[in-house]
Amino acid sequence: MKLTEMETIFLKAIPKSNFGDGSDTYDGIWVWSVTDEITEYSAAQARGVISSLVKKDLIYIVDNEGNGKAKDMWLAGTEAGNKIINNLKPKS
Repeated sequence: MKLTEMETIFLKAIPKSNFGDGSDTYDGIWVWSVTDEITEYSAAQARGVISSLVKKDLIYIVDNEGNGKAKDMWLAGTEAGNKIINNLKPKS
């Protein structure tokens, strides 16, 4: 699957986030904890990247409070998304 540079940056930020706990699956990660890791583009651009990754079925978003506020949303990687995220992680 072809990813844009901004999508790649976002996916690489997921395991670096406060809640990317070092596992190989990513679930229940606060969106703000990922966007806090990204300095290469704005929050408005991040919303577009998130939307694109959802459309590509690589992540999904859960609105915890049902209020539409990003601070209350978390994300999870789909099976395909988790594979890509793990392939993007630096090898140790």
